[in-house]
Parts: sequence; structure tokens; C-alpha cells
Amino acid sequence: MSALSPSAPLRPPVALLCVLALGCGPTIRHTLATNDQRHITYEDLCHLQSWYDHRNASNAPPFRVVDEQSTETAEREPDENGRLRHVELGEGTYLITSREDRLRFDQLLRSEYGNLPSMAFTGPEGNVRVHVSFWQTGTIRRIRPDVGVTVEANGSSHELPSHPCVGEFLFGAQAYAMRRNVMEAERARARGEIPAAYLGDASVEGRGGRSRGGRRAVNARTFAIALTSFREALRDRILFAVLGLGAASVLFGLGLGSLSYAESVRIVVDHGLVTISLLANLIAIFLGANFLYKELELRTLYVLLAKPVARHELVLGKYLGILFTVAVFIIVTAALLLAVVTLIATEDSYAAAQRFEAAVGPAMQLVRSRGLRLAALALILAAAPALLVFPRLRRALSLAAVLPVASALLAGFAALAYVVAPSEAVFVLVGALLVFAEVTVTAAVSMLFSSFSTPFVTAILSFGVFAISRSTWLMQHLPRRNFPAAARAALDGIARVVPNLHLFVPERAVLLNDDPNHPLVRYVALATGYAVLWAAGLLAASSLLFRRRDLV
Repeated sequence: MSALSPSAPLRPPVALLCVLALGCGPTIRHTLATNDQRHITYEDLCHLQSWYDHRNASNAPPFRVVDEQSTETAEREPDENGRLRHVELGEGTYLITSREDRLRFDQLLRSEYGNLPSMAFTGPEGNVRVHVSFWQTGTIRRIRPDVGVTVEANGSSHELPSHPCVGEFLFGAQAYAMRRNVMEAERARARGEIPAAYLGDASVEGRGGRSRGGRRAVNARTFAIALTSFREALRDRILFAVLGLGAASVLFGLGLGSLSYAESVRIVVDHGLVTISLLANLIAIFLGANFLYKELELRTLYVLLAKPVARHELVLGKYLGILFTVAVFIIVTAALLLAVVTLIATEDSYAAAQRFEAAVGPAMQLVRSRGLRLAALALILAAAPALLVFPRLRRALSLAAVLPVASALLAGFAALAYVVAPSEAVFVLVGALLVFAEVTVTAAVSMLFSSFSTPFVTAILSFGVFAISRSTWLMQHLPRRNFPAAARAALDGIARVVPNLHLFVPERAVLLNDDPNHPLVRYVALATGYAVLWAAGLLAASSLLFRRRDLV
């Protein structure tokens, strides 16, 4: 019959009527389309954990691959470690030979599909072939929801709608093994026990004790998490964006300084330190609100906890990652501020310009020398091939050289600024140090709220605590004429509970060491110790709350 015949348009309605009224063809009983693939695994919505445990206990081999092919696409998604990787699309045919596996596959199909045709999976020669299309990132492989499943058994072939549990059955061995490790670790922690894998390779000294080797393993894991968090901030372009904003604000201080005739350097320095302080604390709040939640959202937290990583190590590692990121921002922005101070001071003062020329004159003559330029060119030509040939060396340098290079940059500009404006150079360096001490407290506050809350609530609460903590001096010195005694007592009580961040914004005379009641070295030491004590207490509370958080 021709496709243009009158009866041709009636075929789709007849087929639709057959499906709706008579229930022709397999249908899905329990749709999981609204669930994330990782959520399906870690909530065990397909009820495959016990079956995978049995396969692991009996050392059952994986399903045999009859045919498989895949193609890499330009799309990127996070893998099991949270790294963005190219998505691979492919298809394959897999053979289920074991009678026990065939029986479990039959049970899975009967529970998830309706109107299944008669398929004998349990006979002696009942090998089952399953043809599926999949997508993969890293080692995570999932079945595609837009392509059906083909099941061949005893010479007959059957087309089924795509269902994620079929993919969990074929490709979920690694994910369910990690899920089992997480469950065992959670139960051990609930009983007050520490899994042996969490103690490192060294032996245990006494009940719950650790040897030096165990402590070194803990430190190595914590430091690895910190570096990963630092790379994550770089990958998300957070540090670069805030560095650009900070540089623009510092350069904007040049315009503000030009409005004053005699205090241009002081205006630029004050404006620059305010910029550094505000942006550094905002970075700490933003990263603290997102680091832990992102691990939960991407389900990479289960991968970490399935390894010998305890929860307090994860909290501490994320916290150190925040401090690394903020330290780079403070160092680079302070170096730029010192460069601007040097420029303005040499323009405003003839004596400062002479001191600057006397200090950098020999260095400029050395740079102009032909021998130094040839040596620098030879060093570049020797190092470039090594960086191109050895990618690991290139990645190590790009990571390990960030803090040393930024610190060397800060030291160079600080030396130049000290030549032309010594008091302002010391003011910037000590102010930047106090900003970092303040950030250690702000980041710990953010980690505390992040251990039990969402990013939005964490950011709001952390910024609120930051604003209140910065106003503690004002809250304790309210004028009696304008505020009743009850209000002043309440605000004074709040000021005594929250951290006193006003301590890290002292008067200018203190930072210039002109206040006899507050010697500079003593003041900085006390402020740093105060920050360390608050950060330690807040991190201990964060670890305790995160340890009690239900993740399974």
C-alpha cells in the first residue's frame, strides 16, 4: 500500500490506541527520569547493592564485551573526582552468561518494566545479550535515556525503553563498591570506631593513637585536598576575576590620590588596604560556602570518603585551600599597591626620586649589559623544551610556583617602596598581614555554616557575622544619649560572643609604630594569636558538625 493512500494517516492513531488501551509493548513501571544519575546510585534506587556485594564476595568476573565503540564529544561534564572531562558517546553489546546473573537481570526487568514478553533467561543455554547506548565521563558510564535497550535471549530479540537501572546493572560495579565503603565508614563512625584504612600505613599506638607515619599520611591527604581546592578556584576563574577587580580598584586609587596635594600616598594606601580587606573576606565567604556543598552536589564527596580520608581532614583541607587562594590574592594585590605607592612617592618628592634612582641605578645598568641578556636568553631556550616535553613538570611548576613567584614579586616591590616611602611600605605590609589573619577567622566562620547548610544560607550568615564582628567596637561604645540601657546591654553581649574583627583594623598610629601603648610587634603577635585561637575553635566545631551530618 502506498504511503499516500487514505489509510496511511490512520496508522499512528491506531498504534497510539493500541498502546493506550491495550497496553501493547513494554512499559516502565517506575520512572527515574527526574532523578540525577549519581543520586540513583547512592540512594540505591535500583536495589542492586546486595547483588553487587555478592558478586564481589564471589569474585565474579565482569560481563563479557561482545562489541563496543565510543566517540569523544566537545561537551564537558564533571567526572567522579569533580574534574571536567569530555563526554564520550558510545554503544556496546554485553553478554550475561552466569545463571545467577541472568536470574537477577530477569528480576530487575520484571520489577522495572510492565507488559514484558516471555523471555527465558534461566535455561542452561540461555546466554543473554544486551545492547545499549551509553555516555561516559572519566570512569563513570551511564545508559543514555534517549536510546532504547535491545535484549536478545534464546534467539529472540526484544526492544525495551531505556531505563537507568539497566545501566546500573551493567556498569555500576565501581560505583556500588565505593558506596559500600562509604556505608561501612559511616557505620563505624556511628559506633565510635575508626576504620583501619583511615589510619594510614603506619601502625596504631594505643587506642585511637597514631604513629608519626600515620600523622604524615594525614598531613599529606589534607595538603592534597588543599591543593585540589586551590586548583578548583583557579579552574573556576574565581581568583582571576577578583584579582582583576582588586587591581582595578587599586588603580582607581591613583585618581583619588590626585585630588589631594600633600596626602596622595596616604589616600592611595588607605583605599588599597580597604579594597584588599573587603575582597579577601568576600573570597573567603564565597569559597567557604561552596567548597563542601559542591562536593555533595557532584557526589564526589562519596569518592573521597571511600578512600582513606576522614571528614575532619576534608574540612581542614578545604579550609587550607581557601587560605591558599586568599593568600595569593593578598600578595599580588599588595604588590600592585606597593608599586603604585612607589610611583606616586617618586613623583611627589624630589628626595624620594633621588633615593629611588640611587637604589635601582646599578640594577638598570646590569639589565642593559649584553652578557646578562644573553644568559637570560640561554636560560629561556633551555627551559622551554623541558616544559614542552614534560607535561608533569609544566603542571608542577604552574602549581608550585604560584606562591613563591607572588611572594618574590611582593618582596621586590616592597624593597622599592621602602626606599622611597619607608613608613607607607611598612604600613601596607603589616596591614596585609592583619587582613590575612582576619581572613583565617572569616573562612572558619564560613566553613562552620557550610558544614550543615546550603551555599545561599551560608553566605548570608557568614556575611552577617562578618559585618557584626567588624562593628564590635561601635556596639560597645554606643552613646548613652541615643540608645537605652537595654539595647546597649544586648549589643554589648553580642559583641562579646562574636569574633572581634575590629582588632585587625587598628588605627594608623599603631601600624606606623607611633603608639607607645601598643608596640607594633606585640600588637601583631596578639592579633595573630587571637585569630589562630578563633579559627581552631571554629574548625573543631565545623568538623564535629560535618562528622554528624548524614550523607547516605
